[in-house]
Amino acid sequence: MDRHLTNYSIEKVGQYPAWEAPLSRTLVKALGRDGKSLFIKGSSSLRAGRGIGAVAYFRRIIENHIDDILRMVAESAAAAGDTAASEQIKAASQNLYATDRLKIAAQHTPAHLKPGGHNPLEVMYSAFSEGLHSLSDEESAVVANRLLESIAYFFEVWQENKERADRYALAITKAATKSS
Repeated sequence: MDRHLTNYSIEKVGQYPAWEAPLSRTLVKALGRDGKSLFIKGSSSLRAGRGIGAVAYFRRIIENHIDDILRMVAESAAAAGDTAASEQIKAASQNLYATDRLKIAAQHTPAHLKPGGHNPLEVMYSAFSEGLHSLSDEESAVVANRLLESIAYFFEVWQENKERADRYALAITKAATKSS
């Protein structure tokens, strides 16, 4: 007696190696090991339709890097000679609440980090103030997509500028010592 299968189903239960969001080397450098892990988890959550989880991971990246963000904005304000902004940022760095510190940083984001007038720190701040627990999964996915783009843009540009400034300073220092 021959038996033939007429109905069957296949279900994917996992993937090895696990899917990871593609990250540039520049972003990995800027975020560090822990930030990279959180970014991958957030991207994976977003890809799986878990917007609330993605927002939580992305917000954690911002919380962990808020001092770096303030330092970068403070350096830009100092380079521009904006003492009022420098004082506000210095005062903000003493605040315990990440949302308050991020709000001040967003107010003083340098122009070169606002393509088309869009401020990535403002996007990050508004995501903080929207409230993680009051949004649906679908609404959180919209917020998470904005956070993903803003985090990637801000940290990549920041890291590239930092590396470029270091290379420039090294080149100028070498040239100055040769001419002395």
